[in-house]
Amino acid sequence: MRPPEYVEKQALFAEADRQAWAMFARAPSVRFAGVDEAGRPVLRTLSAVVLDGRLCFHGTDHGEKLGFLGREAVASYDEVVAQVPSYWIHPELACPASTYYLSAMVEGKVERVDDLAHKARVLTALMKHFQPEGGYAEIRPDDKRYRKVLEMTLVAELVPAHVSAKHKLGQQRTRAQIERVLAGLWARGAAADLRAMRLVREAHPGKPRPDFLRGPDDSVLCVAPDEDDARAVAALLAGQYWTGGFTPGQLANAQSGSTAWVVARDPTTGTVLASARAVSDRARFGYVLDVIVREDVRGRGFGRALMRLLLDHPALRSLCTIGLRTRDAQSLYREFGFGPPRATGTEMVLLRGA
Repeated sequence: MRPPEYVEKQALFAEADRQAWAMFARAPSVRFAGVDEAGRPVLRTLSAVVLDGRLCFHGTDHGEKLGFLGREAVASYDEVVAQVPSYWIHPELACPASTYYLSAMVEGKVERVDDLAHKARVLTALMKHFQPEGGYAEIRPDDKRYRKVLEMTLVAELVPAHVSAKHKLGQQRTRAQIERVLAGLWARGAAADLRAMRLVREAHPGKPRPDFLRGPDDSVLCVAPDEDDARAVAALLAGQYWTGGFTPGQLANAQSGSTAWVVARDPTTGTVLASARAVSDRARFGYVLDVIVREDVRGRGFGRALMRLLLDHPALRSLCTIGLRTRDAQSLYREFGFGPPRATGTEMVLLRGA
């Protein structure tokens, strides 16, 4: 029987592999590095796709990518998550200034693909990655429109010998330090900072939460919901008086397309308990939409907690005018300063569709 530490290490390796391949799968481009026939280093940025546990790319039979064939190579991809100023960690020392990032690397040998059916699979995967909307005929070797192209196109794959992922997200910092980082990201409110808040918090073993991310019943308030959250919120919105005529897909897309969107999650299961969103021009005007609380947890303060967080969102906190519509929750919104609009007689609306 294998010792527990061996099993734990294997699990960590498997998770690192999964994280690395997930990064390569979403990468818009990948850097390949190797050595050419003269022993000189070669570094190229290529469009690549993950297929069957290999990193595949294409080119021409007379291009510079030929230099990678049959040779050892390294491919890498990285994402900067956030620049963290030193004073978020220490009030005086410069040392804690850091860049938080995600990175992945695969080492192996580049092999040429000659089988036309396999070439077609690689090129199809590339098209699905970079042109997901379709708009082209299926790539098949028996289609005479593609046969010559498949024969002439260079297709290669990096066969992995070692895969690794490295995430530097402040995991070694104390809970208090990361809470200050999260507060700093929220206050700075740059375009990528909200996603950084979620990544940094989820990467830390203590799952730190500053007070502004604590909701009723110790729920977790999240300022960077994802597609799974959008589908969950769409289910909560089904049957509401203001969502009639919209499909679950449309309701989910509305959440994902919002300028500002926050949700409350169960601290144990991660289930979405409540949600609120807004659209905004980030300078003058905004509009609150789809404030919803799951029926069995209503009356516990979720609506207030999410409205407080939403109105402090970087996309809304400096706006002059924020609007909303409700037929039965006026008392809630009055607590935040909402009232009847000024009767100017200038408001108009364009209604489309049934």
